Amino acid sequence: METQKVLVATRDIPFGTKLSAELVEEAAWPKGSVPADAIMSRDELTASPQGQRIAIRSLVAGEPLLRSKISDFGEKPKLSRRVPLAMRAYSVRVSDVSGISGFLLPGDRIDVLLTRTDAKGQLAAEVILQDLTVLGIDQMSDEDADQPVVAKTATIQVTPEQTQVLALAEQVGTLSLALRNYADGDKPALGKLVLDNSPAAAVAMPAASPHGLGVHRRREVRPRNSEVIVRRGTAVSVEAVSDQ
Repeated sequence: METQKVLVATRDIPFGTKLSAELVEEAAWPKGSVPADAIMSRDELTASPQGQRIAIRSLVAGEPLLRSKISDFGEKPKLSRRVPLAMRAYSVRVSDVSGISGFLLPGDRIDVLLTRTDAKGQLAAEVILQDLTVLGIDQMSDEDADQPVVAKTATIQVTPEQTQVLALAEQVGTLSLALRNYADGDKPALGKLVLDNSPAAAVAMPAASPHGLGVHRRREVRPRNSEVIVRRGTAVSVEAVSDQ
């Protein structure tokens, strides 16, 4: 089999690590399988007057070094490098509770919930966005991080339209995050939950838009009726008596 020399990582290299000669080695790679942007020689990693190159993606031992995973000379580990094309990074305020007690880490998948008082003065909660990726917690964006951090902000990956949803939601209520299984990509249709003083304490609302924000049609709550058993001799009947 015809092979070609490429540079591979000698050990796991976390995001933001400065690249040096001892972190890489040459390895024979099947010529037909060499990635188009693979780095072939150490000369491409040699420090220049502008500074060293850094890893802008996590690398594992034995993985070829790709130009798409390392920075230019002297470049800082910018979060913008990790935001895919046509996507955005948006930060939301979190607390020790809404941030899932500090167990939220870069790379996790979350849902976003909005709690607010609606136009009728009723407390309502709804899931407005589902299955989003966490890009960073405060100033930490390393996906290899494994230590819980009680953060003040969480930066999440969203579409341009979802940035508008979050911007409006922050102005009308309180946002909180729900951690989900990383492999769970389901997005069930969830309605708004309203808490009021009606006979039905919690009333489910069907979502009117993919993001849960907008005009909702409140399901009519009919008065509950009490039933009274009436016995007249051997005849038995059940009579409905309104509670109102």
